[in-house]
Amino acid sequence: MEFKHLIEKYLDGKASKAEQVLLFNFYDQLQEEEVEWDPSVMGDAEEVERVILGRINVNVDANEVRPLIKRFPWWSVAASLLILLNLGLYFYSSQEAPHKATEEAISKIKAGGDKAFLILANGTRLSLTDADTGKIAEQMGLKISKSADGQLIYTVSDTKSSLQTTKPVYNKIETPLGGKYQINLPDGTKVWLNAASSLRYPVVFTGTERRVELTGEGYFEVSKDKNKRFIVSTEGQELSVFGTHFNINAYADEPAIKTTLLEGSVKVSQTNQSAQGQPALSRFLNPGQQSILNAKTFEVKKVDTESAVDWKNGRFIFNNEDIQSAMRKLSRWYSIKVSYEGNFKNINFGGSFSRSNHLADIIKILEATNEFKFEVEGREVKIVK
Repeated sequence: MEFKHLIEKYLDGKASKAEQVLLFNFYDQLQEEEVEWDPSVMGDAEEVERVILGRINVNVDANEVRPLIKRFPWWSVAASLLILLNLGLYFYSSQEAPHKATEEAISKIKAGGDKAFLILANGTRLSLTDADTGKIAEQMGLKISKSADGQLIYTVSDTKSSLQTTKPVYNKIETPLGGKYQINLPDGTKVWLNAASSLRYPVVFTGTERRVELTGEGYFEVSKDKNKRFIVSTEGQELSVFGTHFNINAYADEPAIKTTLLEGSVKVSQTNQSAQGQPALSRFLNPGQQSILNAKTFEVKKVDTESAVDWKNGRFIFNNEDIQSAMRKLSRWYSIKVSYEGNFKNINFGGSFSRSNHLADIIKILEATNEFKFEVEGREVKIVK
């Protein structure tokens, strides 16, 4: 289709000056409703939108673009074109010499992947990234194996040995910057760990509770056991359930611990006093609610759960998010160090990106806002206002 061919040429930086003008004029005419969509010439509107979004791999938050094109019935195509045109401006300007070095440096920074280390109770440290599929260790009657799709799985190989323990024996799984991993605990609970996170857990759950310790971020699908509460401890917080699905974001560099419930019911409790002389507080969450706990406040609010677990589903979803918050997420996944030059207050944006994208793809979108520029040296990224 001629129109799709024009779009592809523009995105590849091969469109002539006349073709660039043609595309810009077409977008302007759509905005002013001076031209109607002609499928015989332009192709199916939804198909064209898929082509655009497929090439730039970004979905723009409709709420951000709708006011600009609210009268246009094919607003999603126009929104895609808007991003495309902004990207085109970047592509052509990036060929200037001062920006080319930065572009080359960014292109070397790839997305993270399945990377983790398993630290056994005896201190043995195993790289799950390098481990072959199949059995990798055995402890107390439990076989630890790595599945073909990279999961860590515990299965009982000797019932008597697994029950003969006088005190808990703990293993720990750690993900580095740029890493993630899924683990199936001995009780059947599934845990996904985000980058720069860790989970400490007993090899065998004994007694009346199942207690684990989390740093960083984890998504849990807890196996139901009405006789044993499942408890997740983080710095300053404790979560208690019998079986449910939830996400905990407890990074040390975040301003608050955020716990988001997707299914069931959970009890979230402070483990530090809320104020001098005041008892620690507790909150119960319903599906779709999120607790936000910091040194001064403990609140519960309704949230978009899809955004809270975007990382587990392979995406970054930013809903009117400030640049510092967004870059903290990107820095963990791409293993970069971020610094700032200038005033970045009140700079928020919305959008969705695949976590499989190279960092360069996302930075192109961010720079298209014309709010800031990126300077990169090695794995150090400076954002300049």
